[in-house]
Amino acid sequence: MEVYNPSASDVKGYRQIIMQHGSGYTNDGYYIYSQDGEGIASFFGNLMKTALPILSRSIKGAANIAKPHLKKAATDIVTASGKNLLEKLSTPTQNTRKRKRRRI
Repeated sequence: MEVYNPSASDVKGYRQIIMQHGSGYTNDGYYIYSQDGEGIASFFGNLMKTALPILSRSIKGAANIAKPHLKKAATDIVTASGKNLLEKLSTPTQNTRKRKRRRI
């Protein structure tokens, strides 16, 4: 397998297009779109850095609040399904299908 070694121009192009630091490529005939500034990722990155700790704390708090209720619901489900299973096992099953007579 051949190892890919990018040249300096490839790395520079990657940083300018993907990372959007500074300005993008200008209209040189190959790449017609450009973006000046840091790009929209800088806005969303700062927003996520602020919102992520708040969201994680709220999710953990909601999980702690819901834990006893979920535990009770799980025990109720297991109890009900166990009763249903015992009821079905205790009732005799009727074979409604007639057996065919063997012809000799």
